[in-house]
Amino acid sequence: MQRNNTRVLNSYRNPIVLAQVGSHRKSVWVMLVPLALLFSGCDRADFVAVKNFAAVSQAATDQFPDIAADIYGSCVRSAQFEADPGAQPAVGARCDRFKQLTPGLISANKVLEEYLFSLGRLAADQRVTYGPALNGLAGEIQATNTFKPAQINAISGILGFLLNAEAGRFRQQQVEAAIQATNANLKVLIPALKAIIGQDYARLLLIEEQTMDAYYRSKLRAGKQQPLLAALIQNQWQNDKTALTQKKAAAAAYVKILEEIQTGHQQLYDDRNRLTSQETVQAIVQYARTLQPLVKDLVKAF
Repeated sequence: MQRNNTRVLNSYRNPIVLAQVGSHRKSVWVMLVPLALLFSGCDRADFVAVKNFAAVSQAATDQFPDIAADIYGSCVRSAQFEADPGAQPAVGARCDRFKQLTPGLISANKVLEEYLFSLGRLAADQRVTYGPALNGLAGEIQATNTFKPAQINAISGILGFLLNAEAGRFRQQQVEAAIQATNANLKVLIPALKAIIGQDYARLLLIEEQTMDAYYRSKLRAGKQQPLLAALIQNQWQNDKTALTQKKAAAAAYVKILEEIQTGHQQLYDDRNRLTSQETVQAIVQYARTLQPLVKDLVKAF
């Protein structure tokens, strides 16, 4: 049963309204961006569009660890559908390589999330502070074998900016510099994440669907003389298919989220010298609005 609540966070100059959507398993706060807020002035002192785009984007990327973990999970489920009872060691050996990818994926996405958080803080004229956690993230990225050298360099470049922003006590006057310094690296990091989710994870989900269907068809053939057993098998099959459909929708939604973040950030980069113009605000509002419903697809699946 879904519940709908709201709460207000005090941000720079104006309140930001959040809506909570969730199920019995999980909830997430999704940004609601009022038109009055987004168009309430075009003075340089208030980067409303940048601030809200960063907040909505960060909320969306926060869901990524569940998807990353399910890359391994999908492999395990496929192997279990195919394996004989008691063949768990073989399942583990088959899927361990996907399990090893998970920490690197989560770390890379965390870099994206932390940058979006920082961009929102700067736009609100607030300092960014991290502490030792950011240095630990840098070490995890360097140690990962999930990404190619050029992709690791891009991730490290974004981390370098974040460390400089903290050390240099960056504030609102560095918003344009932040966008300019990271845009090229985002154009490397985001496609890398998109490929892993949109191609690799999607392919694993397709394999899972095929092995699941073969498994349940076999079970139905074996139990066709027992109507009650056949009904139970059919019901479980439908439940598993529903869960898998939601995961496929979540994967597609996250790819779309990454696309919107990249395109929206490119818009900020192109308009970095006129971020408070009405044209820029209108464009960025649309990106933020597109992101909001996509987060709900992630929540449904995980």
